[in-house]
Amino acid sequence: MEQFNGAVDLLNLRDGQVHLVCPALNGLTIFRVCASLVGGIPPQECEAICNKINTLKSVQTMFPTLALTAMPLHRTWQESHLGPAACFGNESQIRHNLEECLNIHTQSIKSPIIIFALDQGNVFDIKTTKRILNQLLEERIEFQRGGKYRVLYTISD
Repeated sequence: MEQFNGAVDLLNLRDGQVHLVCPALNGLTIFRVCASLVGGIPPQECEAICNKINTLKSVQTMFPTLALTAMPLHRTWQESHLGPAACFGNESQIRHNLEECLNIHTQSIKSPIIIFALDQGNVFDIKTTKRILNQLLEERIEFQRGGKYRVLYTISD
């Protein structure tokens, strides 16, 4: 997994050349910008999609419209004032969600590049997610360096 510091032509999300994974977060976020501006999904529908993902705590992809997949938040905005450690640590749920993202990638999207843009502040357990993602990537040969897919991330340390 390589740190991503560049720019992406978001139109590549339409043709499946890049698969972007991000949190399902409403507001001016990666998900909302990509889904509405690139995918043409109305803002109200984007909000409903985020709410559904977070309520069900389930990963959802916009594929085939866009190579965009959203993961549920690890806690709500209402819980974010409790500090970085509160409500975090459900490692089995984080692992399950990341496995779902990787499975969606290998079974449906199959783009040469997958980018995990998961740095979303107080509502997403970045450190645990990065650690688990690294473990999962080590277990799957197609995601290892030199494998079939190139994995990039924007996760802050």
